[in-house]
Parts: sequence; C-alpha cells; structure tokens
Amino acid sequence: MYMLRGLLTASIISIGLAVVISMLPLFESDFLENGPMLFPAGKTVMQVNKPVHLEKEKLVSFLKQIPLHHSYRKVNMANGDLFIDLWSDADDDPQSIYEDAAQIIYESFMKTSNIDHVYLRFVADEGTDLVLLFAVMGERRIEEMKEMEKAFQEMNAKQFLSKYTQMIYGTGWQSGR
Repeated sequence: MYMLRGLLTASIISIGLAVVISMLPLFESDFLENGPMLFPAGKTVMQVNKPVHLEKEKLVSFLKQIPLHHSYRKVNMANGDLFIDLWSDADDDPQSIYEDAAQIIYESFMKTSNIDHVYLRFVADEGTDLVLLFAVMGERRIEEMKEMEKAFQEMNAKQFLSKYTQMIYGTGWQSGR
C-alpha cells in the first residue's frame, strides 16, 4: 500500500510538471548573432536568416554548403567580387551546368551582404589545355532581390540565368545544346 501511494504521488507530480512546463514560454537563444529571443508557446516562429558578411577566411566553408554537380577548381574573392572556376566535361549535361551556375549566383546574393559581382567559369581539361565551356557574370541589384528570389523558385535555371546574368558560351560548348 505504501509503495502504491508513492507511485501515485510520483505520477501526479510528473503530470503536473509536464502541464506547467508546456504552458511556459519556450526560450531559444542565439547569443552569437541575435541575442536571446523569447517565443510564446504554441506559436510557429520563423526566423529569417540574415545575410552574412563573407570574408576570405570563410569562403571555402560558405561554398561547401552549396550543393553542386561540378567541383570547384579555383575560387577567389576581392573587393566584393567572387571568382569561381568549376571543373566540367565537354559532354556534361547543359542543364547541370545551368543549375550549378544559377545556384551559386542565387546563394551568393541571397546569403551574403557584401558580394556585388559573381564571375563563374566552367572549364574542361583537354590534355594540357583548359577549354572554356561556359561563363556567367552576375551583378547584385538591390532593387531586384525580391524578384530574383521568387524567380529562382519558379523559373528553370537557364531562364533564371538569362534574366539575371550575362552568359557567354566558350569554344568548348558543343553546338546543339
């Protein structure tokens, strides 16, 4: 009997604590960037990621988080300009090249605050020479950022690039693509 009463008391206390805790506001904190934030319980909260100020030291980790079909050959950043060379093959699917270019342009402008121009080159190794397949130049235009974000979701990669960048087809680009 004594054990049953103890078990019943422990159960009631546990249920009571669970109810009280569920009624308290949730506390989430991100002290590094935004300081502490208090969210009311039961409310869906979406925090918008602030664009980061990209520095050379963080460039590689930033680029690694972008999912791509092609691998990086060379990257550099100077004075708000981002220069990226990517490896490709002359017989790669053009759609994968367009998708990678659009993804890099989009991520560079939407997730950073200090990249003003992005220069991409897709190159293929042909023996001892590198051959340019495709090049893209994108420029950040503040007035188009919201439109660009929507277009990235709605357009295919080639349409997105045609609208927001300058594209150059190199000598390695096969006709009929």
